[in-house]
Amino acid sequence: MKTRALLLATAGIGVVLGIGVGLLTRPASRPESAETSPQASGDSLETSAAGATLPSDSPESPAAALGAEGWKAADAPPADARLAAFDPSLLPAREKELQAQLQSAAVPPESLENVAEIARRSADPKTRSLALEALADSEHPKGQTLMTQLYRDERLNPDDREEILGLLRPANSDDDAAKLLIDEVSNERAPEAVKVQALAPLVVMSLLDTSEGPDPRLLGKLPADARKRFMSMYQAMLSGEEPEGIPHSDDNE
Repeated sequence: MKTRALLLATAGIGVVLGIGVGLLTRPASRPESAETSPQASGDSLETSAAGATLPSDSPESPAAALGAEGWKAADAPPADARLAAFDPSLLPAREKELQAQLQSAAVPPESLENVAEIARRSADPKTRSLALEALADSEHPKGQTLMTQLYRDERLNPDDREEILGLLRPANSDDDAAKLLIDEVSNERAPEAVKVQALAPLVVMSLLDTSEGPDPRLLGKLPADARKRFMSMYQAMLSGEEPEGIPHSDDNE
């Protein structure tokens, strides 16, 4: 099982933007020389030697000059709209491409439900984990809400449910993530390890709060034994110590 209860609860959000660019090609029969090379001319395709922007169709523009010398602009291939939208119907035929997309691109809010469906549908544990991490990394609150919905889906793999607990980052004691965590902490049938894991993001949320001490409203929602454990974990983290009961990632590999 993959456990990220404390480490991923405080992980930063990384965003990588892919930007398409045009390519330059020239006839292979024309040898490059210092006179014909665009690098040697000192001009770019967009600006003149004096730095002033010229229309691309101006006879004095660098683009026109390069065109006269045999260079031509080549359009970049169009982006795959279905891949960019994280379309779950691409499973399983293009699963590797979806994995690469999940690792390299931020998920726009309108595609978060697609990513949640990938986490629900994929038979590959790597794909499901990448999808869950993408939801957790989203700055949109919908990402956290979708993870709580996935957690409550009885069809979800137990390992994925455990991972979700470590990826939840509640913003306050009333949001969807906090409600789920409080439910698990209060669940008499939940294993003790699950209760401790569910407490960890709540403790981290309290430590990140600018007010002094844990939110009394949060403490009031926890059972008596959970409040005691919460305060023990809170004081340990506040002192820079490792709380008891938090599982390590290498314990589950």
